[in-house]
Amino acid sequence: MIERFTPLSDSSDPFEKEVLNHYETNREKHNDERDNIQKKTFTKWVNKHLTKTGRKVEDLFLDLRDGYSLIALLEALTGEKIQKENGYTRFHKIQNLQYCLDFLKRKNIKLVNIRPEDIVEGNGKLTLGLIWTIILNFQVSVIRQRMLLEAQQELRASATSSSGSTNIQLNFNRSDHLRYKIALRELLKKFEK
Repeated sequence: MIERFTPLSDSSDPFEKEVLNHYETNREKHNDERDNIQKKTFTKWVNKHLTKTGRKVEDLFLDLRDGYSLIALLEALTGEKIQKENGYTRFHKIQNLQYCLDFLKRKNIKLVNIRPEDIVEGNGKLTLGLIWTIILNFQVSVIRQRMLLEAQQELRASATSSSGSTNIQLNFNRSDHLRYKIALRELLKKFEK
């Protein structure tokens, strides 16, 4: 249930009430639109990586509830095997998701307030948060590694082409952070289509 904003003052001004209701309605509408765009984009990203496993996610909030697709995703991303329970009872689903969360914690991926029960119950916000965390830690790390490799190659090329000058420094600063953000934005645009 969505809670509506109630102003602290109990204004009897009908215009003020109308403005507040309009604002609240638009805020909820934009939040729903944003969630739908994220859900669609994240579903495409998940499916791109699940193609290696023969699995496909139609509805992110429903299809991750048993833990099998999430296990397959993490295995596809890392090449490692994750323990799983065979069965479809609530216990099996929670246990499979707990294996996933434990696996992410072992990879030093910080998860805040995400419990297996939240995903089993189809909590959209927390499911999106979990997938976003996975994207940040796996996809962005790939981009970061690629950028570092390119920078190292440029450094080597500069060092070999310079005439005896080897005083070259490689510093990552705010502009690199901006490049990561731009690369991530481009990745999200790619999957929005």
